[in-house]
Amino acid sequence: MKTFKISYFVVVLITFLAIAITLSEPLRVEASHRDRYGLVITATQGNKGGNRTSAMTCDKSPKVCRLKGSSGRDCCRKRCVDLRTNKLNCGRCGKSCQYSEICCKGYCVNPMFDKRHCGEDNMDRISGLSDELLVKILSFLPTEDAVSTSVLSKQWRFLWMWLPKLEYHDYYATNPPDTSDLRYRDFIDKNLPLHKAPVLESLVLKSCNAALFQPENIKLWVGIAVSRCVRELTLSIRYNSPRNKPFVPLPSSFYTCCSSLTALKLKGESIFVDVPQSVNLPSLKTLKLRDVTYLNDDALRLLLSNCTALEELFIDRYGEADDNVRALVVENSTLQRLTLKMYSEHLGVQHVIVTPSLKYFKLYDEGHSSSYSIEHMPKLEEADIDVSSSLDELLGSMTPVKRLSLRQFFNRDDESVLTVGAVFNHLEHVKLSFYSDDWSKLLVWLLRNSPKLRELNIYVDQSDSQFQDYTPVEWKNRSSVPECLQNTLETFKFEGFMGTQEEGDFLSFFFKNASCLKSTSITDYVTQRGT
Repeated sequence: MKTFKISYFVVVLITFLAIAITLSEPLRVEASHRDRYGLVITATQGNKGGNRTSAMTCDKSPKVCRLKGSSGRDCCRKRCVDLRTNKLNCGRCGKSCQYSEICCKGYCVNPMFDKRHCGEDNMDRISGLSDELLVKILSFLPTEDAVSTSVLSKQWRFLWMWLPKLEYHDYYATNPPDTSDLRYRDFIDKNLPLHKAPVLESLVLKSCNAALFQPENIKLWVGIAVSRCVRELTLSIRYNSPRNKPFVPLPSSFYTCCSSLTALKLKGESIFVDVPQSVNLPSLKTLKLRDVTYLNDDALRLLLSNCTALEELFIDRYGEADDNVRALVVENSTLQRLTLKMYSEHLGVQHVIVTPSLKYFKLYDEGHSSSYSIEHMPKLEEADIDVSSSLDELLGSMTPVKRLSLRQFFNRDDESVLTVGAVFNHLEHVKLSFYSDDWSKLLVWLLRNSPKLRELNIYVDQSDSQFQDYTPVEWKNRSSVPECLQNTLETFKFEGFMGTQEEGDFLSFFFKNASCLKSTSITDYVTQRGT
């Protein structure tokens, strides 16, 4: 049976606090011990000021185990011990308890569901600390461990309900779930509505077991988070069952009443994005959608158009599942960072990007039939492009870029990019990765159209190239030399050198005309691969 255990950190922390508070308290009972097993001599002041001394053992007077300095608060075989950790095997437990259990009043119990309140008296001794401080301490722990402290004492019973961040997951649950797994789900159902923090900073729900965290459970919990003014919500739903995976729709109140939300992260094909017409997410700044399923092509467009404060968008369509989108439209006037990870075998997949405030753009697309319609990005500073399709639809909209990383499977039969009338007047840093012959065509074109280039980093991998010939690039006169070679280029790095004619022709011309170089590095293919 799966059980929940208190973290070692919790135990150490609570012990430290208990000792600290105990040492700070005034001496209430003076005692000198004859030995550490309960045979003590206590000195107390009588009603009339006289002293009386007596020798007692805990079996006759159990209260002696509660004196300061006692080795435990329980009596076992005439000795004061701590039944949770003693090695005398008192009662019905001791060494027989499992790792996640403790020995409490003679029984091995699970602290998560124990009703004996083991150690309650000990934990109440640290009640001098404020609840605010204790909640801050609990916030450093995983939610499961923080919740498990509710059995320590009356004071701790409800402290976890004030935690600003909660995370629940069933990654260690059995399939099908056993009694303890279902009890954990029921525990969330019962206690999450009792959460008392005025603002829920973060709620994380992760599930891969459809029988444990069902769609109605998750929908209910998200609704509770909305009512608690949640600021960051993370849902990761990946059910292991290959067939009949349930869809998890978000409650409609999430799209219309969650004005406090600043970050939303959805992951898993079971998450169903069904956006109503009246979307209201005015504070949302970060949105990450990974392998989710959309109702239709219009769902994403409708969602983004109503996020008036959005700054970062991450869309991953690289999974095996079909997300139902054939025309992906990203249109947002405030977006500053955009990451698209694409892979689709569908023909004619269209991508429309209208982001006038974009500063960072990363595109990874292994699809061979995708098309892009991208409006000019006047504020673009950095772009990372890794595509298998033609570049002419992409580079023409990125002329303001300052840093460009480009990975391209380029062949000599596709020269459309060379006809694009784009000049990169602000481009200073370029990293290029080529995986075929005739790479020098694209390189020369880019150098000629980057007059302020300062750093050039090239990686060439022709080990699996299907092309063995190339058309030499010639500069017939001085005017054809790229301006950046003569005036600005200072750093040059070439990796994967194999000594081909194409490499030799390019490097010969490059070093002949690069008059401003300060740093140069060339690494051959064998050294690069470490073979």
